[in-house]
Amino acid sequence: MADDVKITFTGWQAVIVLVFFAGVFCVRLMTFNDMRGDEALVKKLEVEMASIYNPRMVEKVRDAAFGAGAGSPDAVGTALSTKIHIESVQTSYPLFTLSNRKKVVVKVGYSMADNSGAAEKGTVYYLYDHSSIGNYWSYQYETSSWHYYLNFF
Repeated sequence: MADDVKITFTGWQAVIVLVFFAGVFCVRLMTFNDMRGDEALVKKLEVEMASIYNPRMVEKVRDAAFGAGAGSPDAVGTALSTKIHIESVQTSYPLFTLSNRKKVVVKVGYSMADNSGAAEKGTVYYLYDHSSIGNYWSYQYETSSWHYYLNFF
């Protein structure tokens, strides 16, 4: 049978544990960076987002041209005018790593707007491999917000 293990902290032990976790939390918040000015990363993000969201735009154009109410030049023009705008780029570097290559989670705030004024806003999280020598960013995969906030290693 498995024995239940209870860990309790009282008095000074509880204060020390609380200060430790508060310190880790503060250091974690300090590793979040606004990277809107990193041109290499923004270019990689623009390419990645275009490859993901352009198929959606193709479907919008197809529906406008051949779907219900097909043939309306305004509908096709509106579908073709959809643009992806990257509004914010924030990174979460691993907290406990000292190597040159780091697994960095990138939080991207974006909007897709067209001529009609309709806009779709969203946030996506990507994992990138970043080498500080040469500022090289390599896309790995889309990840979750949990990974962004809990990127310790």
